[in-house]
Amino acid sequence: MRPLMGANSNRTSANTLMTSDAAVMPTSNDLTNTGNAGATIPYPMAIRNEVPTSTQISRGIRSPACRSSPDRPTPTTSSNPTRERAPGSADGTHHTGRRHKDRDAGVWCATEGDTMTSTSPRIVVLGAGYTGVTTAKLLARRTGTTVTLVNERDRFVERMRNHQLAAGRRLRHTPLQDLLTGSGVRLLVGRVTGIDPDQRRVEVAGHPEPLGYDLLVYALGSGADLDAVPGAAEHATPIADAERAVELTGRMRTASTVAVVGGGLTGIEAATELAESYPDRTVQLITGDVLGPALTDRGQAHLYRTFDRLGIGLKERAGVAKVGADGVLLDSGEHVAADVVVWTAGFKVPELARASGLAVGDNGRMLVDSTMRSVSHPDVYGIGDAAAAHNPDGRVLRMGCGPGGLAAACAVRAIGDRMAGRTPRRLLMGFEGYCISLGRKDGLVEYTRPDGSLLAPVLTGRAAAVFKEGVVRGAGGFGLRHPALALVSGSRALA
Repeated sequence: MRPLMGANSNRTSANTLMTSDAAVMPTSNDLTNTGNAGATIPYPMAIRNEVPTSTQISRGIRSPACRSSPDRPTPTTSSNPTRERAPGSADGTHHTGRRHKDRDAGVWCATEGDTMTSTSPRIVVLGAGYTGVTTAKLLARRTGTTVTLVNERDRFVERMRNHQLAAGRRLRHTPLQDLLTGSGVRLLVGRVTGIDPDQRRVEVAGHPEPLGYDLLVYALGSGADLDAVPGAAEHATPIADAERAVELTGRMRTASTVAVVGGGLTGIEAATELAESYPDRTVQLITGDVLGPALTDRGQAHLYRTFDRLGIGLKERAGVAKVGADGVLLDSGEHVAADVVVWTAGFKVPELARASGLAVGDNGRMLVDSTMRSVSHPDVYGIGDAAAAHNPDGRVLRMGCGPGGLAAACAVRAIGDRMAGRTPRRLLMGFEGYCISLGRKDGLVEYTRPDGSLLAPVLTGRAAAVFKEGVVRGAGGFGLRHPALALVSGSRALA
């Protein structure tokens, strides 16, 4: 079944929502997914719903969920706790009288006399994209424990700028360690090769010992889907990862004709960026739908005017049957000649979640509830492109920086709430947002309600371009260094 060429996700859209208890999610070992800025707020242990003081934190706080009950033994308070075998833990141990876990509920509980560090679980975050970095820093700050962040690369990739990279623009190099210094996050560089959710272990290439965890955050993102159409893997160039975007830069030096396949927001941004950067090239966009089908009439009209201004050819409602070295063959039998084919028609997730036995949907995305927790394994959370929850009317939280940031904030708060014995709030967002760059001097920004009515005036032109640049800089720079922004903004989408 061929993908709908216009149904691709944008890394910059601010997204729709969800509130059901069963939702779907993506993943990817590309580890360059999208997620937003995050936030720093005091650890949320609850005493009558109050934030604890520093004195209370140093003394330790017992949450309501951890108080003695007929089915939970009263913890001891020995000053020299021993370690005993515990059948429910990953390494078979726990601190007697210091901390315990209700494994069925997936809740870690602090006991009286503990410090934040001694009561916090071992937390592992997989994937250092926007959401992964944000979540790791927030959890380290809020739990007081060292969080391990696993990523295939040792640098941060601004995926929202890959279309600029493909057009030959130079981007800053950001080592991950620069973003993590002083945050309480430990970086482990390596590719994740397996997850054992029953033993709570992660296998990482190049590291002989498995990585144990008590709480796992799955943020491995998504990658380009090159398998849906014959010839795409051999002859098309995706821009979902930085390496392939750089490859496209080299090919553009000698190309005279370019075909961008995929009329979603990523395809629109790629086509306009390339047309503006290479005005002497012929650029065409091929989409299985109309241009910008989810936009308002005013938004669509601005896209059509922009394509005319930049001289971009457009083929709507055109399915792609095959990609070859000399261009694209459409379902209609028409051949579109192209020296370079840029592929933005859909994304897919790796098979890691499915292979690990985590509950996934038909597309391989992890199934999560409305607090971003796995529906099959309560010790696992999924966020970013690896987490797409559904709301009652069937809408899905789209892939993208904006929705990824909201999912990260929801997961961080849910983990903190459960550790403190509180009922976590659900993610509930009632708007759809699009923030699209159309080259360096133009853009389109619009936010709508579920019924399609505008929440604010549509922003276009240079003002929209400036707005979009601010969003990208905030998500990939200031927001990652000061993740408190994600919790502040994300709180507005919790119910």
